Amino acid sequence: MGCKQTELREAEDADDPLGGLLAVWISNNGSGEATDLVEVVNFLNPFSCAPTPAAQAIARAVALEGSHLRCVSLADLVALKLYAGSLSDLADIVQVLALNPDADLETVRTIAGRFDRSGCLDELFAKARDLRGAPRPR
Repeated sequence: MGCKQTELREAEDADDPLGGLLAVWISNNGSGEATDLVEVVNFLNPFSCAPTPAAQAIARAVALEGSHLRCVSLADLVALKLYAGSLSDLADIVQVLALNPDADLETVRTIAGRFDRSGCLDELFAKARDLRGAPRPR
């Protein structure tokens, strides 16, 4: 296994919804982009008093087998990505939904919907279906 690389991105101002994050990855692809990237988010942003999906995601997180690490549910991951709101976060939602065709979209909508500030969740659902080649519901 190669050397692990890290990058700390601290919150610069009150507009950073994440409060900064720590990115960890093992290698870069041919374009220099990190592969197998894991982002550790700091939702304890001292600048923000707005509610975030973090507390509920942490409360519902389940332990990974054989580890002390916990993982958030797919619905909570979508909520966290919607809250962050960048184009890459929205693309991540499409990818994760496309890779999980059996996901309970109503649960995703219930948990993540309140953080859908731009009203794009249904469009992201549709793009995920298109990406995996599934027919659209009628």
